[in-house]
Amino acid sequence: DPAKRAITYDFRRPDRIAKDQLRAIHMLHENFGRTLASSLSAYLRAYVIVNLVSVEQLSFMEFSQCLPSPTIITALGMKPYDGNAVLEMNPSLVFPVIEMLLGGSGKPTSTKFDREITEIEQSILDGIYRIILNDLKEAWSGVTHISFNVEARETEPQMLQILAPNEAVVAISMEV
Repeated sequence: DPAKRAITYDFRRPDRIAKDQLRAIHMLHENFGRTLASSLSAYLRAYVIVNLVSVEQLSFMEFSQCLPSPTIITALGMKPYDGNAVLEMNPSLVFPVIEMLLGGSGKPTSTKFDREITEIEQSILDGIYRIILNDLKEAWSGVTHISFNVEARETEPQMLQILAPNEAVVAISMEV
C-alpha cells in the first residue's frame, strides 16, 4: 500500500527543528544583525555592516569541521536554560577589529591570520563580546528572557566538546 510506505531517515542528519521555527530564527537574527551593526559602529567609530548569510540545521560535527583552525570560539551559557550556544569569530574579523580598538586603521597588514589570539587581545575583545551578547539578549527578549554569558573559550574547533558529534544544531552565519 503506497500510503503505508516507509520514509528513509538519515540518522547522521536529523531534522529536529521545524521549518517555521527556522524562519522565525531567521527573522530574529536579521533584526539582531541590524542592531549589532549600529552598536558596533558606535563602539568602533566606523561604519559597520552586518548581514545574515544563512540559518541552517546541521550536525555539531559538520559545524565544527567547517571552522578554520585556529579561530576564536566561545561557549555561551544561556540562563535560565541548560543548553549552550557557540559564538565563532573568524580571525580575519577579529584582528582588524583589535587593530581598530588600539587606534589603527583596521586594514589588515597581511591576509594570513594563522596565529592564536593572546591574552591581551582576548581582554580587548571582551568589550565586543559584551556588545554582541547584549544585542543578542535584546533580540531574543521578544521570544523569551535569556541571558547569555561566556563560559569557555577555545582556539581549536575540535577541542570544544559541548555536544555529541551527531547532535543537531542551528548554525547562524553572519558577515561583518
